[in-house]
Amino acid sequence: MGALVGEYTYSMSTSSTTRDGGELQGLAGSRVNVWLVDDCPNIHEHLGRNLNVDSSLTCSRQFPSALHLLAALQLPPAPDVILMDVNMPGMSGIEALPHIKKLAPATPVLLISTFWDPVHRQQAVAAGASGLYTKADPVAQLVAAIHAASKFPVAPVLMPPPLSPFARLRQLIFGS
Repeated sequence: MGALVGEYTYSMSTSSTTRDGGELQGLAGSRVNVWLVDDCPNIHEHLGRNLNVDSSLTCSRQFPSALHLLAALQLPPAPDVILMDVNMPGMSGIEALPHIKKLAPATPVLLISTFWDPVHRQQAVAAGASGLYTKADPVAQLVAAIHAASKFPVAPVLMPPPLSPFARLRQLIFGS
């Protein structure tokens, strides 16, 4: 599968058929088209693969920066949902939100970060984020958030409660 300059490529199949040749059907009869934006190739590999396992989603494009995403949004169609990192070189996910809202106003943007502090939470919400998640959140939680955002793009921000520093440390060490 070829890719435009600035997009990550990955070797997994993004076929839209099942093993028996039938069409994959997601919510409302079609797959939710997700674009992933993160400067870390490991995140692309992990999230891209896991999102494509869900038969109702397709992670069709992946970008290493907000600037590459903005260039791609110049040409329609926009994705159903954008899943984007906050801290990236060049332009942060929060800084990119107003530009995304101009180019694809109906596309909800879910932001992911290693951790969320109150200042970044407030900035993300003010800039128009549809949801705020950590990279440590279970993939099933991100999948559920993507489905919710695709159904209700103007819903209130989807955001799990912040963890205390001790709870976050426990989560990072023990994974739960």
